[in-house]
Order: sequence, then structure tokens, then C-alpha cells
Amino acid sequence: MKNFYETIITVYAGNGGNGNCSFSKSSKKLFSGKPDGGNGGNGGNIFIFSNKSINNLLKINNKKIFKAENGRNGLNNKCNGRNGKNLIINVPINTKIYNLDTSELIDNLDIDNKIILVAKGGNKGLGNFIFKSSINRSPKNFTNGKKGEIRKLKLIFNLRPNVCILGMVNSGKSSLINLISNSNSKIDNYPFTTKYPILGTLFSENYKKISILDTPAIFNNIYKNKYLNLNIFKYFEKCNLILYIIDSSIINQKFIYDNINIINYIINDKLICKNIWIVFNKLDLVNNIFNFNKIIKFNFNNKYKYYIISCLNKFNINNLLLDINNFIDKNMYLNIHKYENKDLNINWN
Repeated sequence: MKNFYETIITVYAGNGGNGNCSFSKSSKKLFSGKPDGGNGGNGGNIFIFSNKSINNLLKINNKKIFKAENGRNGLNNKCNGRNGKNLIINVPINTKIYNLDTSELIDNLDIDNKIILVAKGGNKGLGNFIFKSSINRSPKNFTNGKKGEIRKLKLIFNLRPNVCILGMVNSGKSSLINLISNSNSKIDNYPFTTKYPILGTLFSENYKKISILDTPAIFNNIYKNKYLNLNIFKYFEKCNLILYIIDSSIINQKFIYDNINIINYIINDKLICKNIWIVFNKLDLVNNIFNFNKIIKFNFNNKYKYYIISCLNKFNINNLLLDINNFIDKNMYLNIHKYENKDLNINWN
């Protein structure tokens, strides 16, 4: 699975266009006409722009190399070459940009619509017309355009979600996050539709933004889970709350036992004392409500806080949202204070 929260890229700003050396055709003799060579165009710059609609670095990680357009060369008749087009790279909010060669922090794009210049285009070359003077009426000299900057950058998306959603395959995680936030997770009738973590935003009643992270599904055997290679647990450690989603339609004792093992593994081996709420989804598909309630009460009463919901008919969704809002409202400051000076470790190798 590809890295969605950090990547290394190389940016090539555009080269400046060369100046032109030419003379008007007022005479058949070479260099006897008036100088009319135009200037070249400036090379295109490269900017990085924070965009709230972007929630990962996958597209950037797939491309790796970004080039702005070169400036065009100067032409006859005092015509200047066109400037190269600038290139804008869109990244999520809270992306830090480092110079890979010096390990220097260039900037932290911590707000929406923030834009910074990361590679400057080369300056234009000058045509011979610009060198015309009363002393030198037929200059033959011109200059070439300058090379654009080339830089290697490391981008780190410093993701700090308030709520993380976790669950086994086809538990309805994506349906839930799409229902309660502005996320657009892919939903289909086959497993593993969520290929990488997707960030959504819930706007609470007190107008605070609550960020919710939808994560790829996990297997029964969590120890052999390739999903853990994402090192996604670092985000679970930073969040306030984990919602563990269970498919209510296939409730049986073995299925409950598998899920409890996963929950215990997360708490004991990875997170320790993290707040986890159990959410039983797909209540609309439960055939025997009596047995369903009996199994849940036997395994979860007085052990975990749990909710029974249905994304299809929105049963109990409002109660879940209200409790999430109240919980985050009380615990958000603690999360910010704990991690305000703690960034992701950077390995420059």
C-alpha cells in the first residue's frame, strides 16, 4: 500500500528563454538593418498550495517529478517570447515542506489556501534590440536565459484526526463516515473498497470542525495484516476517539470473539488506555433481534461503550453524533496540548 502521509519529490522550475539576435530586412546586407531581436520569456515558477479538498499525498507520491514550463525564446520584430506557465502543486492542510538536502523546514501549510514558492523560474535572456544605443546602433550581442531552480523536497502530511474509524471488511465504515461527514469514501458490495485512509470533516452543533479518519479494513488475523504496514497506529495515538465498527448482520459468538481479540490487541499492544467505542452497524439486516441483544450484552456490557445503528435508515445516528460532539468538545484541548510540540519523526535516508 502506498504512502499517503509523506513523500519525496523533485521540482524543476522552468528555464528562461534565450534572447534573439536579428535585424530588420531593410537592406540586403547582413547586420545592416535595425536590430529587432526580442527578449526571451521567464521560466515558470513552482508553487505549493494548501487545499482543504485534498486529504492525502497519494497523487503526489505517484508522480514524484514536477516540471514547470520553460520560457519561449525571443523572436524577430522585437517580439518577446512567452513566459513559461507556473505549476501549482495541491497538498492537504497541515503539510510540512522540507528541503531534502539541508533538512530545513521551508514552511508549514497550516491553513487553507496558503501558497508558497518552492522553485523560482530562470530569468529571461535579452535580445539584441535591448542593447541598442547611440554608440552601438547595430549590436550583435544577446544573452541566454538562466536555468530554473531544481530542488528536492520532503512533504509530510501531519494528520491529527479527532476520530478514527476502524473495523473489519464490509462492516460499513465508509457508509458511516459518508453519512456523518463531508467525506467521499468509495462504497461497493465487495471488500477492501477503502484502499487508503480518507479524512472527512464533521461540523458539530457548536460550529467546531471534527476531523474523522476512515481507514482500510483489517483482517481477522491482525498480526499478518498488511494494513499495519501503513504505520497507521501513529494516528490512532494522536486521535481522541476510536470508533470500532462491527457488522451486526453476521453476529455470532466466533465473530464477536475475533473482534474482541482485535480490540484487545489495539488497546494492550498498541494504544493503551485509548477511548474506543463499539458501533454495531447494519441493524436493518438483523433477523433475530432477541439473540442479537443477548450476545451483545453478554460480551460488551460494562466493558465497552457501544451503539447500535443503521446507516441505511439512519437509526440512532443522531445520538451517536451528539455523543461524539460532546466527547470531542471536552477532550479536544487535551489532544492539542499533548501533541502541539510533537511532530512525526523524519528519516532523511
